[in-house]
Amino acid sequence: PLGLYIHIPFCDSLCDFCVYNRVAVSPGRELLEEYLTALIREVEWYADALSLQGHPVGSVFLGGGTPTALTTRQLERLLTAVRRCFGLSECEITLECNPLNASSDKLRAMKENGVTRVSIGVQTFSDTMRRRLHIAGTGQQAADWLEEAGRLGFDDVSLDLMYGFPGGGAEDLRRDLEWALSLGVGHVSVYRLTLFAYTKMYRDMARAGKSLPDERICLELFRQAHRYLLSQGYALQSGQEYGQRDRAVRFWENTYDGYGPNLALGVSSFGYLGGYCYQNESRVEDYIRAVRQGRLPVERMSRRITSQQLR
Repeated sequence: PLGLYIHIPFCDSLCDFCVYNRVAVSPGRELLEEYLTALIREVEWYADALSLQGHPVGSVFLGGGTPTALTTRQLERLLTAVRRCFGLSECEITLECNPLNASSDKLRAMKENGVTRVSIGVQTFSDTMRRRLHIAGTGQQAADWLEEAGRLGFDDVSLDLMYGFPGGGAEDLRRDLEWALSLGVGHVSVYRLTLFAYTKMYRDMARAGKSLPDERICLELFRQAHRYLLSQGYALQSGQEYGQRDRAVRFWENTYDGYGPNLALGVSSFGYLGGYCYQNESRVEDYIRAVRQGRLPVERMSRRITSQQLR
């Protein structure tokens, strides 16, 4: 079955370390509506041009950015368009959220519209570290949101944690993992903090002459997290995704194994169809302009690299 990734690049606030394509929500929010209109048009184009109308979709992943930066009504419009164009029967639908703009009412509406999984990027529950990294909200707010999402009856609730923070160590990571698992989440992603030169945190640390923990320290942190999660009944599903043994995320299975087709929609998204990898326009304005001009917003594409080529 087809995997569908939809990128929503908007955030109410921008974390200093984030490497993903995202933009701050403007006060007037006009850009969000323009983007949503273009995104729905792209959905319709692929369904029509590639004869995918009604094609069964095994998983839909709304990522970002922060998809819940959109209003409930806007998210409903998007999900209605996807459902109209593709076969979503028995489909897993994941929505990445921010606890500060994904209220209980919005979550209930998303569940009524077919969302089966919700996920948030906690990164760390430590308020000291969150302030240092300019992550909005508190660790307790994130925990409260996760408990509320669990009560609403989604099939799965997931969170992201990070390690390798400046000044962070094994005890900090262990506390984060223990707090996460005490909330009964079905999946935990554990990422190493990696800085790219275009991020604010990279520039700030370079000016201050600081650096992240070295490879040896980070490897040991990962090993400790890996052993702990396995000991608590979680299994490694992909490079850094852990799920309870009786649960598997279909999106990772459909795309991360390298075999399933992945239709990626929205600004800067990467997809794989018919033997070709492609990436959409990387700027929101360029993406919208391309769609308005009546052309697919693809910026680059290439044939898929084979394992033989990598040797």
